Amino acid sequence: MAGELGSAAAHGGAPAFLEARMRSDHVDLVLTGEQALLGDWFGVPGRVDLPLDEELRSSLIAGAREALPAVFALAIDGLAGELEVTGLRGFPATAGVFGLEPSYELQLRVPLAAEPRTLDVHWLRFPPEPEGGEGTERQRQITLHVTSLEGVFDLQTLRIEEPRYIWHRPPAPQPIELLPVGLGLEPPGGPGWLVAVPLGLLGLVLLSWIGRRFWRAVPPGTARAGAVALWFAGAVVVLVQGQRVYLSVNSPPDEASALEVFESLHANMYRAFDAGSREGIYDLLAASVDGPILDAMYADLYEGLILREEGGAIAQVEGVDVLERTFDAELTEQLGGAGFGVVWDWRVRGRVVHFAHEHKRVERLRARYSVRPGEGGWRIAGVEVLSQEREL
Repeated sequence: MAGELGSAAAHGGAPAFLEARMRSDHVDLVLTGEQALLGDWFGVPGRVDLPLDEELRSSLIAGAREALPAVFALAIDGLAGELEVTGLRGFPATAGVFGLEPSYELQLRVPLAAEPRTLDVHWLRFPPEPEGGEGTERQRQITLHVTSLEGVFDLQTLRIEEPRYIWHRPPAPQPIELLPVGLGLEPPGGPGWLVAVPLGLLGLVLLSWIGRRFWRAVPPGTARAGAVALWFAGAVVVLVQGQRVYLSVNSPPDEASALEVFESLHANMYRAFDAGSREGIYDLLAASVDGPILDAMYADLYEGLILREEGGAIAQVEGVDVLERTFDAELTEQLGGAGFGVVWDWRVRGRVVHFAHEHKRVERLRARYSVRPGEGGWRIAGVEVLSQEREL
């Protein structure tokens, strides 16, 4: 069962890390580390054959229960946390989180009566320093990764010199304010006529009142015929102006205004991700994206464009830089006056925590968007990604 320990892990981070995810009535904990390290702590030293058989898994879990009090101490809201071991997995070298180094993942749970306000982690046992002092700094640290109920993450490094960290629940998130995208716009054939028709009728009534007042003063014959023609001309002018009001409410904006409108829509797409939770992101994204493509847009952004990855990665968007924006006259013409098109080139700068390692990521994208009026304003109605490239 046991084998040679081999050389040090190929990765540059700590040999073990602890993840804590806050829930409303419990805390989920995951202790992950190199197989050689955790196996030694849990009483099963050396390399083992994978997948784990049930006997070996049981031995590791029993050893973990016995060893954990000497590995780290946990206090939640000032009270000692009661750890429950809920599972253990083993990863081979090709699938482990440490590159070429096989690893274990110990799953833990702490039941609570309410959402925790503080989490006090005091690390008690660090990996032994290797012979010759090589890799000493890496061996003298453990990574702690805490994620709040709202999805806000905190990454800390615990060292022999500073082995304790107290996490505090972040303040309640402030409501996210989206940029205006043409409030008051209505789709063609809708309530816009409520503006045009009353205005036209009011003009006709006014013209009729003026006509009746001066009709008797106009001599019969040609003069009265001219007055009637003038009345009709005034009626036409009033109705045209009413229609113009309707069109100004519902027609696509000019090129400059279209780019300005879409800049707000595009910014709102990424502002939505400040909500933290998937439900909050989805609801805010719905304010800028039309229903038929909302699910696809949400999936693309949530899982791809903001650098989400498999394996529990968490990402935050730190900035969006618009590099080039172009009004798409051809797409606008295809929409037949019911919207407009743009081509957008931008860069997303993000921060990613993956297996308790922090990375900076930069993604550049170029896409073609169609925009149509909808309830409450303009909405993104279609998107075609033209290029997508990771720059960092």
